[in-house]
Amino acid sequence: MSNREAKSQGKQWVESPEILAEDLRRRLDFIYKNVFEACDAASAGIARDYIVAPGNGAKVLEILVADDSALWEYRRLIPETRMKYRMLQPLIEALRQAVETKSPVQFSGVLELEEAVVAVEHWAKKQAYRAAEVPLRSDLLRTTIEQLGDELIVRTDQDGSIKLRGTVNIPMFLAFWRAPKHRLSTAAFLEIDPGSKHTYLERHRTRLCSQLQNILLELVIEGNGVHLQRCRK
Repeated sequence: MSNREAKSQGKQWVESPEILAEDLRRRLDFIYKNVFEACDAASAGIARDYIVAPGNGAKVLEILVADDSALWEYRRLIPETRMKYRMLQPLIEALRQAVETKSPVQFSGVLELEEAVVAVEHWAKKQAYRAAEVPLRSDLLRTTIEQLGDELIVRTDQDGSIKLRGTVNIPMFLAFWRAPKHRLSTAAFLEIDPGSKHTYLERHRTRLCSQLQNILLELVIEGNGVHLQRCRK
């Protein structure tokens, strides 16, 4: 996995906790089947020590290192996360040792790895439950949105509506819409289009703000971030 691919995977996980949980569970199942020597998760139990087999270790190691890079990228995008984003590191080190020595290596971190994945699954379920409770409306902005194909319709109470189009305009608006209190830090703002320069995104912010002002919304620079808000009277 290239650095660009790791960033893309990390960003997808940030946007969808459910996908993160599903990917980690699938990877854990893959580990049970391909890393440990004559071991089955259901029959052996996760509390005992496991033996890391050197057989196809090099190939598995490449996969786990790629996952580790994506988890690091996830953590970079959400520094406050409580997830054990280095959960694969102990197993990666054991695999490296097995590959280098061409001999089995005892591994006692399976319980911790399983607990880390379960914690993410529980957190993802809570996030999904909260998302289901929140209507498609922001009371802070007195605004509703509706996505139709490649267009986004933004409506504000008594102020009409506008249609947003474009590969930057829509992701930019949705990033602010989903952010806590509709505010993004400077770093988070720059992640809207990681391949772009700050000046390019700033021009898009200005153009988007010009459109939003038609329905009395604005994007303003505020401290170390950018804020989507109702136009000040």
